[in-house]
Amino acid sequence: MKPRVIKSSQVGCDTPAVNCSCGGACFGSDSGASYRHTESEYYCEECGQTWIFPENVQMVVRFKRS
Repeated sequence: MKPRVIKSSQVGCDTPAVNCSCGGACFGSDSGASYRHTESEYYCEECGQTWIFPENVQMVVRFKRS
């Protein structure tokens, strides 16, 4: 089969990268230790800080030409 070009609408993210200011990894609060790209709140295992997305904001994958 001929390779096809990936479109941004086809790309999903099961584990978003949320980096805490302390350098720890953040995990989704909605479903505990499991990751879903629809979660709006994350917590840091290292320091206990909670991080949230602003209201009416959701994560979107977009491609950019370089």
